[in-house]
Amino acid sequence: MTLNSSKRHTRDRLISGCIIALTFGWSSHSDVSESAEIALKQSAKDAITDCIRNEYQAKRNFHVNGHALNESQSENVEWVRKCVVPVLRVSHSDAPALAARATWWALREGILDMPKDKIHRYSNCHEHGRDRRRSDIPLYRCGGSIWQVGMAAIQVNNYPDKYVAGMVDKVLGPVEAGINVTDALEMSAELAGFRPGSKVYDAIVRSTGKLRKSWLLRNPLIGMPIVQNQEVLVECFKQNKKWCYTSGWLSAKYFGASRRSMLKSIQDLTRIYQQP
Repeated sequence: MTLNSSKRHTRDRLISGCIIALTFGWSSHSDVSESAEIALKQSAKDAITDCIRNEYQAKRNFHVNGHALNESQSENVEWVRKCVVPVLRVSHSDAPALAARATWWALREGILDMPKDKIHRYSNCHEHGRDRRRSDIPLYRCGGSIWQVGMAAIQVNNYPDKYVAGMVDKVLGPVEAGINVTDALEMSAELAGFRPGSKVYDAIVRSTGKLRKSWLLRNPLIGMPIVQNQEVLVECFKQNKKWCYTSGWLSAKYFGASRRSMLKSIQDLTRIYQQP
């Protein structure tokens, strides 16, 4: 299906604009010329077209906070560089830094250790006193209060349904009239590898309640801007919460053992995302 098709799939509608606009930490491109804005939007369109296919490979070794990233970490960082940053550039004047903050959170949580073909399905439910990976059960409804999902490593229960739905409007509303939560769910399902028309794809799109919210947050274009706001900017940067810094597991030791290592990691990731 091409972009010029008169009856486009949601993916094509998403590709047609791709403006992200959140209320915290965002700024407009009022000083950008019309031609530059068109170029930014085209770059975003190209990014979404290619990235739904999940085909990007890391072309070089990345180093963050003095540590060489492993293969999966490098592939996922490259995916964000190719697939998320170009979309954020449309409406945010410092998209590399925004993406870097979200990436740091996922990196220290250990989520970027996952292979790129599994990360968009990631689901970890804390039930009966232990963590239980439910990534291979896409329609699983976590009954616990701790449920982490997606590339953003975001907690489903941290955000009310209305807040997430409202954020979808702010993120996708400027893209094209009629874009809504269903469109965001369709993109999430495709990124996770479920083909349009398949049983799982249709079930994700028709999902309700916490399951629906979990799949909205598994969309990196929604989950990453949200997590960099609440978990990173508010809880770590401003409130300096104790859980922001730990060395309890390897990735946390490398990238989040202290405020200094957090800031250095984000600085290094920002530089990576500033590269063409």
